[in-house]
Amino acid sequence: MTLFIFMTFRTELVRPEGHEFSDIYFGLSAEPSAAGPRLARRSSASRRPSRQSAGPSAADDDRILGAQIVGGAGVDKRIDVIAVAMSAGMSASSLMDLELAYAPQYGSAKDLVNMIGYVADNAAAYPGSTVQWHELAAQREAGATLIDVRSVAEFAAGHIPGAVNVPLPDLRDGHDGLTGSLIVHCQVGQRGHTAQRLLSQLGHEVRNLYGGYLTWRAGIAAQTRETASVVS
Repeated sequence: MTLFIFMTFRTELVRPEGHEFSDIYFGLSAEPSAAGPRLARRSSASRRPSRQSAGPSAADDDRILGAQIVGGAGVDKRIDVIAVAMSAGMSASSLMDLELAYAPQYGSAKDLVNMIGYVADNAAAYPGSTVQWHELAAQREAGATLIDVRSVAEFAAGHIPGAVNVPLPDLRDGHDGLTGSLIVHCQVGQRGHTAQRLLSQLGHEVRNLYGGYLTWRAGIAAQTRETASVVS
């Protein structure tokens, strides 16, 4: 199974004439590792990738298959890092351990490239814990219940048809009425991940909709445009 990782990242640049914001949209495809997460790689020595340890074996794949990035300032830096990582045979999850140049006025201590690596590592740590937007319809047809853990106001402003709204703060007390296979989601994924871990620990079979409502909405919109262009 190919893992598609999509992230939005906002950088704040400090200029003499004022602050400048730049939005970056990053997509990376990877082949998740079948050997589980790399949570043991935390010593100072192991945090420095080497040619011998960077390349994945046949049994421990985790390959970076490709990447795309769109945005303003900083896009060239990030795509160059990914290009070098691919050339060096580095795994997707090893991106989280990269030590990249850092200055507060140009970026965060944990760069977007590091965040992509953390997502890949989580995919190996919790296989089957997420659902991609294009898989949602089939999962619901198979009987899964979709739970929207955003606030009531967010739900009212727009939601996936058929979703049940149970705000995250109410989930612990209101989970008893939830049965069967569950799919949770929020706006972009963070609260959905929290809900997924909470419900899992409470004994439910649950997965998180990757990228949340915004990714689902963007995916459906793109799919609709593509269908319309084919028909016309």
